[in-house]
Amino acid sequence: MTDSSQWPVTSLERITCAATSYLEKYGAPTSLDDLANHRAVCLRSITTGALRPFEFVEAGQVTKVDMAVPLSVTGTESFLEAVRLGFGLAQMPLFHIERDLAEGRLQRVLAPYALPPGPVSILYPRARQLSPRVRVFIDWVIQQFSPVGR
Repeated sequence: MTDSSQWPVTSLERITCAATSYLEKYGAPTSLDDLANHRAVCLRSITTGALRPFEFVEAGQVTKVDMAVPLSVTGTESFLEAVRLGFGLAQMPLFHIERDLAEGRLQRVLAPYALPPGPVSILYPRARQLSPRVRVFIDWVIQQFSPVGR
């Protein structure tokens, strides 16, 4: 990023999940090879149009898995709703779907396969000097999310 800087804050745990209705119809994948027989709901970048691929960590390396994507969306709320409606498997931040998991609308699949964490950063314009208020806010956010600060 040439015109902005960033401070890493934390990482979000992400999981692979699907609606109970989808799993009843298509079954649950048990290996990455099984994904060839499944459908995915993916986020599409508003700026580039690219789909966010399914990614897993294997032997310390990120592996991308190609899947049929009958539906892609650009917004997180429509993304979640499409998954709830059973359009396919998805990879989402755990915090975003905890209630759906607890209430049985969604189920975690492929739990043994780790996903790369979702980084969370604070972005700010590099060309400007930060105001003291913004700097205090950034310091507070970083402290709130640091393992020592919890």
